[in-house]
Amino acid sequence: MLKAFLRALEQLPESDLIWPLLLTLGWTVFAFAVLWVGGFEALRHLVPGWHGYEPLGLLAWIVFFGGLTWLLFVAVENAILFCFANRIIRAVERRYYPELPETGSASHVDLVWSAIRLLLMTIVGNLAALPIYLLVPGANLVLFLVLNGYLLGRAYFDAVALRRMEDRSARLVWRAHRLEFVLTGAGSIALLTIPVVNLVVPVVGLAMSVHLFERLRPD
Repeated sequence: MLKAFLRALEQLPESDLIWPLLLTLGWTVFAFAVLWVGGFEALRHLVPGWHGYEPLGLLAWIVFFGGLTWLLFVAVENAILFCFANRIIRAVERRYYPELPETGSASHVDLVWSAIRLLLMTIVGNLAALPIYLLVPGANLVLFLVLNGYLLGRAYFDAVALRRMEDRSARLVWRAHRLEFVLTGAGSIALLTIPVVNLVVPVVGLAMSVHLFERLRPD
């Protein structure tokens, strides 16, 4: 896994990865800007007597939407990234695995559906785990990493594997090597909690998964 991480990190400055990264960041900022502005206006009109501009109103708005942003950031950023997954995977394959035959890319509809599914599963899973996050110190961090690491690791795996093999064969590879991909997802989740670093982690995690898949899949 360390070798896969170093290779992904080494390739990160290349334009083939920088451009999808910039698009992901741009759309992520836009999504949260819409959330903050739209949420502010919605609360201002729906909550009687709350205008939002008084100090306590602004503080309540910042605390609420700041927490919502923290909870949703990982899901939203990775969901948007998956819309550009083909471009990232092809760039890694061209540099490190030029011997691989050309393969069809997933359709835009499939990529968008995968992104939506990852977003929904992450939101639902984390909302279900919210009582533990709030009430069980220590266990909350472990659960957060395991739950989100599994979801993200599986999403990375599917994005890479389903370009190269049928669904049934991909499931067999997943069952045999799921630990490596879940650890990749969990490591990405842990790094996503670090400001600035979290901006590049999704691209690195997906690139890592390409290297892991090529090392682990049967010939």
